[in-house]
Amino acid sequence: MTERGDYIVPRFNNQLRLDKPPLAYWAQAASYRIFGENDFAARFPSALAAAFTALSILAWGARIGGEKIGWWAAIIFTLSLQTFLHAKAAVADMWLVLFVTLANWTGYELIENREARSEKWRTKWWLAFYFSLALGFLAKGPIAWTPLLTVSAIIIYARDWPLARRFKFLPGILLTLAVVALWGIPALIQTHGEFFAIGIGRHVIGRSFATMEGHGANSLGMYLLLLPFYFVTV
Repeated sequence: MTERGDYIVPRFNNQLRLDKPPLAYWAQAASYRIFGENDFAARFPSALAAAFTALSILAWGARIGGEKIGWWAAIIFTLSLQTFLHAKAAVADMWLVLFVTLANWTGYELIENREARSEKWRTKWWLAFYFSLALGFLAKGPIAWTPLLTVSAIIIYARDWPLARRFKFLPGILLTLAVVALWGIPALIQTHGEFFAIGIGRHVIGRSFATMEGHGANSLGMYLLLLPFYFVTV
């Protein structure tokens, strides 16, 4: 990106890199400008995202159960094996974790909203919720939108239909799509739709039905067999 001055379509070794959206690459490009092109600069954004995630968990936990709960939640996250692995790797995962965490936190605040809260207070959390969904997509695609499923499940389970009005789903989703489109439309134009075909078709739909790059089990039975060990690795 830095060499070509093209911050829309990522490339690796002069080949199109269409596996994921570019937010992690943007962060690495900014880090290169500050620290130079080296391993530390490539890994630093992931560590930064992990630190912001820990702080978010600390603040969210403190709001739920007090400062002690917040600290313990942040410590447990920080000492988890997957956090150690991804916080020092030049990958997009920690940015995804950060924005999914923020979306879940802001969604919680909207659900726990009190009538005494001002409209300005509610709007702040509403904007944060949908911007987190957009930035999460720019980090690693539509998997970042799972907080929408969480909120929907809560509304349906509780049969709290007025709660749906608090989330203003239609304008919120349109806002999320508009933010994504600022990058997505130019990227689709430059690649003649190939970014969508590979990024969504292969790496979202394809991964849902088959293993790729050594990730995941190759059958439902193997997945169930490995499931207990996932908790250990996390």
